[in-house]
Amino acid sequence: DEKESDDALIHIACVFARLAVKNAAFLVQMAGEAGGDAVFARLLDVWINKSYAVPSALKRKILCVGLVLLVDTNHPSLVTRLDLMAPFVLDVGQEFKLQQQPLDILQESYDEDFEDYVASEEDPEAARRSNLWKVDPVNTVDLPPLVSFKMQERIAKGELHLNPRLAAQLTKLSTQP
Repeated sequence: DEKESDDALIHIACVFARLAVKNAAFLVQMAGEAGGDAVFARLLDVWINKSYAVPSALKRKILCVGLVLLVDTNHPSLVTRLDLMAPFVLDVGQEFKLQQQPLDILQESYDEDFEDYVASEEDPEAARRSNLWKVDPVNTVDLPPLVSFKMQERIAKGELHLNPRLAAQLTKLSTQP
């Protein structure tokens, strides 16, 4: 089933995104040792292409933060894909700029099973996840300024050229609400 395959690839990309958030240089090194630039390039292709199919705001944010932080590695496979990455990260940056409510980690993690999961307010697993979420770098990062800064940095270096629609989106992302 293609949907299940996409879901599996999205989960795998989220694992790599988490690794990029924690240590982007290590992720690049690990991919290089596993099979060189071809492996990292394939990972980026899956990551970028499947990110558009992600229904979860949390997973979109994880994927976006991971990609944006990977930019600092200056890996050639990523630099050559900046034009493919830019629409996704700008869309997610705008989504989080407009978001009124903070992400609810329990709701995002359990979707349709949410009501069953939080039936008990004394659930130690719910408390553990809540405490971790409070200090999670994906939760604590202010995504719109991060995306704006990283994209502007790459434009200034001449590595990224945005079409007029994306340039307007970056301008909106860069301005106060």
